[in-house]
Amino acid sequence: MSVRPVHHQSGFTLIELLVGVIVSLIAIAGAVVMLQGQKRSFQGSSADRALQETGRMALGALSQDIAMAGFGVEPAMAFDFGQMTNVPMERAPQGAGKSVTYGGDSSGSTGFACGAAVTCRDAIDGPDELVFQYRNPYFNHRITAVISETLIRIEGPIRQPIRQGQVLQAICFGGKMTWAYVRATKEQEITTDATPVPLTLASGVDLEYPHQNEALADSCFLGDARLFEMERLRYFIQSYDTAGKVVAWNTAGSRPYLMLDRGLRSADGTALLDVVAPDVEDLQVSYVFPLAAVESQVAGSTVGTRVDNSTTGIDLAPAGGLVPTYAAARLSAVRTTHYPSNIRAVRIAIVVRSPNPDSNLGDANIPAAGNRPAVAAGDPGYRRTVFETSVAIPNMESRAPFFPTVVPTTDASAGILNVGGG
Repeated sequence: MSVRPVHHQSGFTLIELLVGVIVSLIAIAGAVVMLQGQKRSFQGSSADRALQETGRMALGALSQDIAMAGFGVEPAMAFDFGQMTNVPMERAPQGAGKSVTYGGDSSGSTGFACGAAVTCRDAIDGPDELVFQYRNPYFNHRITAVISETLIRIEGPIRQPIRQGQVLQAICFGGKMTWAYVRATKEQEITTDATPVPLTLASGVDLEYPHQNEALADSCFLGDARLFEMERLRYFIQSYDTAGKVVAWNTAGSRPYLMLDRGLRSADGTALLDVVAPDVEDLQVSYVFPLAAVESQVAGSTVGTRVDNSTTGIDLAPAGGLVPTYAAARLSAVRTTHYPSNIRAVRIAIVVRSPNPDSNLGDANIPAAGNRPAVAAGDPGYRRTVFETSVAIPNMESRAPFFPTVVPTTDASAGILNVGGG
């Protein structure tokens, strides 16, 4: 009888296959979860780096400019909170019986637009504005001739354009040691040689820089006189939609920017605005008055309280006419008010958001900053961070007007003195 050989077949049972598939799926799922976590971590790190870089760039630009506020300008005119009257101008001449009104009006015809004094620069439901000015220490040209109140000649070359609307400070170094503010009416292009350049000026007006052109008739401006440039700056937040159109702050789908307006226009009359930093969603400003009463030394830091024209806000008309001038003693009573001349530091808070939305870690609110409480974000899917700094303003401590040292341009030491090329 023959015996049939027994064949043992090798393989997996159905149960073993199912177990293997399940283990594989678990392993794959774990790997996917790990990769997703790494991706979120990478995206979060990239967003954080972008936030930090934008915050540093924005605060750096703001701090550098604010530290110059008040340089070479009457202290009362260092900050623009809207129109105020009877402004002291110790070095800029004014006609007899002509009181000085300084600051932007509602239309912006005499400065940066301001609908209601002080409150036009502060908000508790949106961004603030910061408006100030100083003399540019690197623009200096000799006045070679005064043709009329609206036409002068200055020494070339002109190494940077003089834009339409540029405020200039004409300084007389002989006898009276005075200065006057004038404004360019049209653009002056760059020149390459020392040939005198004609500069057309706007007529003197009653507001902002009152009747300053009249001073050019003084004989001192026919001698050693120089022309300097005034930097007039307005920092603000502006949002644009995807088509590049300006839209209201916190509008869904828009992108915010920290902007700078210098009050200048191009040759065709277009306003010239600079983008300082993208994705800066808010700007909040507080002002420090160190000699005021302890409980009111900072204006603009109380959450939910808007800065107004008052003794504890910005006081544009102190009781009894307590308005400080250069000559006022450091501890004089006139320096204890909230008049703009008494600002000694500015506190800045900005809110920066990530360049791209983050559905996993996005913030539903724009976080509180300055005196603005937290508000619901129009676009809730972004990461947001608040950056803060305080900037001292040393020029507001000045006890005398600063007249720059002037040396011949052939002097080898000229490069280290305040006689920049312009």
